[in-house]
Amino acid sequence: MIQFIKADTLLPQIAPVVTLHEKKEPAKEEIKQEDEGQKLQMEQTTELAQVISEKVKFLCEGKEAVPPVQVMAIQLETLVAALDAGGLSAKYMWEWLTSVDSQLASLEQAAAPLGWQCQWDRSYKRYFYRNEESGVIQWEYPSEHPSQGGEEAMELCDSPPPPP
Repeated sequence: MIQFIKADTLLPQIAPVVTLHEKKEPAKEEIKQEDEGQKLQMEQTTELAQVISEKVKFLCEGKEAVPPVQVMAIQLETLVAALDAGGLSAKYMWEWLTSVDSQLASLEQAAAPLGWQCQWDRSYKRYFYRNEESGVIQWEYPSEHPSQGGEEAMELCDSPPPPP
């Protein structure tokens, strides 16, 4: 029968004792080099971002402008990717999201005609419209002048009335 014995019981290792004076702290020169390296990287990043921005603006000349809502969607995808990669703080993301949410609320108010509210339905993932006076809800954009008492039917009729 083979017996196994833990190695450190036979050959005990002496653990080094570290005193406060022996703790190795990064040398000031190492910290300075890291700071300079980070500063250089930031300068290079800023410069490259400017060059790319200038190129993109030039290439977009004469093209239709991207709607602000589409810009929000692109920014959202970019920031979510940065957050997932650990390159963005949750605090910054939250502040950006709350800012965009208030901008969207303004757009929603402007999107609905007078007397209507534009609201989001999360389960259907689409907007609906609520009449502020009657409470009527509909998916389609409300007409500016609601028809009353058969006006719509009369507008559609092209034939003259029968003779008396």
